[in-house]
Amino acid sequence: MPPARADIPSGADTGRVPLFRSTGLLILVIPALLAAATPVTRVLEIEGNTVFTTREILSWLSTRVASPFSEPALQADLARIQENYAAEGFYDAQVDSVGRGFNEDSTSIFVRLRMLEGRRTVVGSMTVLGEHALTADEILGLCETRTGSPLKTGILERDIDAVLRHYERAGYPFARCSVERLDRTPGEEEDQLSIVLGVDEGRRLAIDEIRVEGNTETRTEVVARETRFGPGEQYDPAKVEAIRPRLQRLNLFADVSEPELYVRNSRGGL
Repeated sequence: MPPARADIPSGADTGRVPLFRSTGLLILVIPALLAAATPVTRVLEIEGNTVFTTREILSWLSTRVASPFSEPALQADLARIQENYAAEGFYDAQVDSVGRGFNEDSTSIFVRLRMLEGRRTVVGSMTVLGEHALTADEILGLCETRTGSPLKTGILERDIDAVLRHYERAGYPFARCSVERLDRTPGEEEDQLSIVLGVDEGRRLAIDEIRVEGNTETRTEVVARETRFGPGEQYDPAKVEAIRPRLQRLNLFADVSEPELYVRNSRGGL
């Protein structure tokens, strides 16, 4: 049975808010405020780490003690931890478990991350397949990736770009280079990673013809002469890059596009 209360006439001025109304309002509002409040991270612990110090790992995280807790931010932190471990060769490292605990009123949260680091993997060997115009030693000499160090994908990508630029300067503009195989072998203290680069050199290209488009008042042979390429001359990217500035300095043209390399009927041209 609901508690008895005095009826208050409509429009009556009592000088105070009725107690039953005020109490009811508090009962409804306080739980709603608590449910909507974002808990604050009070404790953040790292366990099981030996490769990096706890301070180092905490410096990677956006989750901070005394800051509002965010589950999406924590998930991004877990991915960042794995990325940083992988950068040092710990490809199997992971946050093995994530512990969360709230206080009684859920206004603060306790977070504990337990690491499972695994074994380190370093580059044990690096070989090249498919090379003919360049030797394997020449190709590997262009690479920053070294044996005994962890594989860093960004550096390996730069290595491949350096190899392709070298091939282009040697007259092979259509050469391709990619990672053919990655094999990991267990070692006594560290695992060894063998990297195989596959090279498809393509054919060495000569410039057999020069085509000119858009010229109406300047003869084609005048423009072709300014390219400084003789018939059948080997492709040279530095000479190709110099063509546009040279033609622009003649002050004969409103605009000059970058030369385009093509192959037609097994003949190279610009």
